[in-house]
Amino acid sequence: GSGGGGGGGAILIAASGKVTVNGAINANGGRSGDANGTQAGGTGGGGSGGAIRIIATTIAGDGAITANGAVEGDFSGDSLSEGGAGSSGRIRLEADIYTRTASTSPAFSFTLPQEVFVAGLPALRISSVAGVAAPASPTGNADITLPQTTPNPVTVEFATTGVPVGNTVELTVTPASGSVIKATSPAITGSEAAGVASVSVDLPDGPSVLSAEVSFTVTVVMDAQMDFSRFAQGEPVERIRLSASPSRGSLTTLITATGKEYTWPSNALAVN
Repeated sequence: GSGGGGGGGAILIAASGKVTVNGAINANGGRSGDANGTQAGGTGGGGSGGAIRIIATTIAGDGAITANGAVEGDFSGDSLSEGGAGSSGRIRLEADIYTRTASTSPAFSFTLPQEVFVAGLPALRISSVAGVAAPASPTGNADITLPQTTPNPVTVEFATTGVPVGNTVELTVTPASGSVIKATSPAITGSEAAGVASVSVDLPDGPSVLSAEVSFTVTVVMDAQMDFSRFAQGEPVERIRLSASPSRGSLTTLITATGKEYTWPSNALAVN
């Protein structure tokens, strides 16, 4: 037999102004393989359509927007059966002004612009080192430069969102040469919506890479608000581990009741 077709994936386009579709935006499923010849098995099913979401002040242009399911592959000879076609995907358009006259396939749902990101998702970042503010999007290349006269120990400050107070943040300092240094902060203070913590550490001479990590138990209220299971193949999520580093960016690891771990870029989970 043949394998099934791939799913159509997901597309999000969000603009503060106008989106004009002149060409095509497609999130279609893939066709399954063929099953031909003597004693061939059946064909796999066609891939289902994906998801398309467009958010803008104005959506215009009559280019194609499709999220169709695909057909099954060809079968002949002694092939046993067809796998069937994939189901249609979803298309959602959000705008204050909508001037398209073309249809979409499948038909779209429409609403006024909604939030692009889910508010309150857990997040961790290093906010400053020795009083020098860290950039919002660190690159790992001289993001913070301290004067040579800066005395040790220095204070590294953290900011958290959606992390219960009382947890601690572990800082890892990886110098260009020499041993890795680790330090654990006192308990996070403030509020779950906006927490802060800090730790003192001796920085070695020369450049170093700083990364941070915090893990915590998911509360019933938190899970009800966010439904983390949708990012963990439907399994209940018991713990969350957040990490922030210039090399890997911000990562969110969901740990299920069975011990499985699902790691996502934090901004991927933030897409509504």
